Amino acid sequence: MILMVETKKRDDLSSDEVKSKAAAAVRWCSHASAHAATVGSKPWRYLLVPHDEIKESDRVTAFLRFELKA
Repeated sequence: MILMVETKKRDDLSSDEVKSKAAAAVRWCSHASAHAATVGSKPWRYLLVPHDEIKESDRVTAFLRFELKA
C-alpha cells in the first residue's frame, strides 16, 4: 500500500477548504488504486492526521527508543 499522508492543525480539520481537499485526495487515491490494480502495483490510501498526534507519536517513539537503550 502506498500511503499519502497530510498533516493539519486540529482546528483546521473541520474547515471547508481542508474537507474539500481531503475529498479530492481520496478520489485521486481511488483512481490511482484502480489503475494500480490493472498494472499490478500497490493501492493508494490517503490519511489526514492532526499535527498534535504526530508530535505525541514522536514523543512516544523517542521515549521507547530511550528505554530500549537503557
